[in-house]
Amino acid sequence: EKIYFNPDDPASLTYTWFYAKILDIDANFASKSGSKNIRMNSGFLRLERAGGAVSSHYSFDGVNWTALGGGPILLPPSYQTAPLKLGYRVKREWKSAYDISTRPTIVSDGAVAPGSTAGPQSYFDESNTERIGTSCGSEGCTLALDAYNSAMLSTETFSGDISFIVKVENREIFGSGYQSGIALFFTSSDDTINTVPTGQGEDNEFNDHVLAVVSDKIYPTIDHTWAYMKSQTDTGTFSQSGGDGWKNTAGYLKLERTGNVVSAFLSPNGNGWKAIGAPTTLPSTALGAPIKIGMRTFRNWCSSYSISVLPSVEQN
Repeated sequence: EKIYFNPDDPASLTYTWFYAKILDIDANFASKSGSKNIRMNSGFLRLERAGGAVSSHYSFDGVNWTALGGGPILLPPSYQTAPLKLGYRVKREWKSAYDISTRPTIVSDGAVAPGSTAGPQSYFDESNTERIGTSCGSEGCTLALDAYNSAMLSTETFSGDISFIVKVENREIFGSGYQSGIALFFTSSDDTINTVPTGQGEDNEFNDHVLAVVSDKIYPTIDHTWAYMKSQTDTGTFSQSGGDGWKNTAGYLKLERTGNVVSAFLSPNGNGWKAIGAPTTLPSTALGAPIKIGMRTFRNWCSSYSISVLPSVEQN
């Protein structure tokens, strides 16, 4: 793909151009192309081999896909079922610099070596977390506890810039009132699951204890997600709120630290992100300090809850 941007005229050429070259059965390169009058600042590309033929696709939401050209191209016989390696690269296109972040996934009905598994995988499992009422494995984490709030804390510490993203995979609705919320948080590297306040009546204590937290709240009959961000600063706990016109039963939350600044976002699809409040600066004592990351529920007067999520971590 290729896009164009002129900071002096940002509305000009809001297009994305797509190109594919595929080795055909006669060992010649077949070219395909397409374009869309949307600039792909976020989106998806897919390269697929099925039945010995290769097709290429693009999508702006990960759900609706457009194929380039007139259909799959049959590979030479020696490549139709042979093991392949996968890769990607940047084509410089006369740019002086670039910074492109991606999340690659592989789906295969054959053997994938060495030792990887198909599809997106959870960053967390039982080997790198402490948990209360939470189970974690390769397919994600489920927070469900009759007693009160569930929680999970990494045993690993993270330094530098970090982005903690959680996709809601399944969220059961209980009753007819506000539902239990999911929260992502950063906290001190000295914390354990037992020193982070998550019990009944400890919500305010929790907010004042952790470095930063983003949480959501939904109502069964309203297409809206309420979102809240609280973070520590040199002058105390700073609270912000936001929301958007969709119900987070299958959306995303994100908590980021860049330098000593934290930001929070929500998204219905993991592509376009809406900020929750404004970026805030953590206390000067937190600058450069390693942190732990975690999740918990906020009961919100709900009778019960069961929330399954797929957590991922991106580091710079």
